[in-house]
Amino acid sequence: MRKWTRATLWGGLLLALVTLPAPAAAKEGFHGYISAFGNADTGRGTARSDVEAELRYESPRFHDFTAHIAIEGRFFKGTLGLEDAWMDYRIRKQRHLSLGLSKKILGLEYAEGRFERLTIHRSPLYQKLADLGMVGRQLNLRYTHGPQKRDGNGFSVALGADGNRDYNLILSGHHRHALWGAALWGLLESRKIGHHRMWVYGESAALWFTPHRHRLRLEVFHGRDQPRSEFAKLFGGAQHVMYLGIKGEAATAFVPVSALRIEPFFQTAFWYDDLRDPAHNTLHFTLGNRVVYRRLKFSLNLETQGDQRGTTARRHYNHKGVSLEVLLAF
Repeated sequence: MRKWTRATLWGGLLLALVTLPAPAAAKEGFHGYISAFGNADTGRGTARSDVEAELRYESPRFHDFTAHIAIEGRFFKGTLGLEDAWMDYRIRKQRHLSLGLSKKILGLEYAEGRFERLTIHRSPLYQKLADLGMVGRQLNLRYTHGPQKRDGNGFSVALGADGNRDYNLILSGHHRHALWGAALWGLLESRKIGHHRMWVYGESAALWFTPHRHRLRLEVFHGRDQPRSEFAKLFGGAQHVMYLGIKGEAATAFVPVSALRIEPFFQTAFWYDDLRDPAHNTLHFTLGNRVVYRRLKFSLNLETQGDQRGTTARRHYNHKGVSLEVLLAF
């Protein structure tokens, strides 16, 4: 019965992909992607692959209200679930109030979609933030002021709650220009751990330059994670930890014809698990290339990661992998 249910759901999703027209300039209506990817880790001797799809719908605006809903699934894992479900109310031009299940955003990369970001998967620095519970999806009441994707100044204030009865406040502000931009995020969260409630916080700053077809980015993350949290369970210690992460990115684009974009890039990230124990750190490198032709994207990532655990220990590169992806957006 489960196989029939899964086949029916995936069949309906693929039928929608085939029958939907090419995306229009407006965002209203259906859009999404279907992606086939695989990666092999030579350091750990593992390999995996899957087919992932996402279908989104944005309703036409009615009395200044719009509805957004998204479902996402993986074929080989046999999963299909609700990704986003929220309502947006336009108070006036460039002032919006939204309520529902949406992203808990802390940082520049997490505000980007699958088709926008350079890497196939989230960078390891953002994966660590997800392990800490600093990013993810939750119930949000968010107010945004000013342009969020176009040039100009903007800010947002969000109150959030998740299924673990964690409550948070997220503030962000940014300035975007044709050639450069800067943004700040701040998170204050009351986290329920067992029978106790503890305070954690995180902050992020980003600076980027986009001259012509080049892109340079620098992101810095810092925060405090309390004992008994997921971070302390992994690394121990009776006191809170103060983590610090730095991520850099450089990319350049070649456009031989108007519909074709070739974008090689390099990313690096350095992470301190606890600033009071600087010998416990991680260094990661990603070298990749993204080729976009109309709605089709082909990506190749080469990655290596080294961990150091002690002042006298040598850095151990226990993760060396290659990833491939073909993605069709609609």
